[in-house]
Amino acid sequence: MPRTEVNDFLQKLQDGTRISVRWRFGATTEEDATEVVTWTGKVVEIEKDTDGRTRATVHYDADCVGFEGGGHTSFPPPSLSNAKGPVEILSAEARMPRKFPNLTAFKQPPPGNVAIATTGESEPLTSKRPRDEAEAIADALRGDMAKTRIADGLKVPTEIPARFAAFYPHLWVGGNPAEWIAKFNDTMQKLGTNMHGSLKRGELYEARDNFAGWMEITQHVKPTTKEEWLLPFNLAFRLLALCAVSQQGYKGETQVRSETRAAFETGYVNVATIYKAIEKSEVAVDTVTSPKNERQTGGFFRGRGRGRGQAFRGRVK
Repeated sequence: MPRTEVNDFLQKLQDGTRISVRWRFGATTEEDATEVVTWTGKVVEIEKDTDGRTRATVHYDADCVGFEGGGHTSFPPPSLSNAKGPVEILSAEARMPRKFPNLTAFKQPPPGNVAIATTGESEPLTSKRPRDEAEAIADALRGDMAKTRIADGLKVPTEIPARFAAFYPHLWVGGNPAEWIAKFNDTMQKLGTNMHGSLKRGELYEARDNFAGWMEITQHVKPTTKEEWLLPFNLAFRLLALCAVSQQGYKGETQVRSETRAAFETGYVNVATIYKAIEKSEVAVDTVTSPKNERQTGGFFRGRGRGRGQAFRGRVK
């Protein structure tokens, strides 16, 4: 290596760097060059001379030829004398030190626990099913948001903003429908949903009661597969789409329906991302008249009568 390349190599070194150097003593007028040897070791000190030159002290490994037992010496290797020939560095490689990444962000709550944020979007709501650690690390290395798998082929964000918690059915399995109703009413306020005067108002009440009815069923039967999760997620998506009517009219509703359906099919549902895109879009708002040929159809639980579900029918604030 020319002296300039050796100097450039020195500039890259730092404490802890592992180096591998192939070198020899060059030929003299009386002797051939020595065999080429490879020394490996770790840089333990970097310093600069008064003339600005960089010097490195390396702890070489015990198996270095001619330096049995290893120990500290300089890089480049020391020249003994002109009689032994000049030091010739044929190649040098360095591997920079790397710390193990901090994986604290992947800590999970104990199975069966659900921590629900009560104020503000900055307080996360954590899903109650632990994620697969290998997938979590892979997501982090790709820069993706941490995800929780609730069934094969179906994931949601691990941290869910409080104002969108009502739209994630897996958080409400076996829960109290009245508590979810209160949460949803609060969510409508935070989303700025105003259905007064809208022909969609009755449809929203019905969709809300349908979801509460599904929660009653989960007291006895809980979804375990993606197919079984389709119904409750569709109910939640319907509510989200109706909230979008207040924000961006029927075009917003159609967009939410389309994007939530696609998200479920692909296997990753992020309600916050979908709805925030609607909030930022420029769609004319029209919440007073229904689009042509749209029918006010009954919900999944319409035939259940006016029993317990009716008890949760209240005025949305």
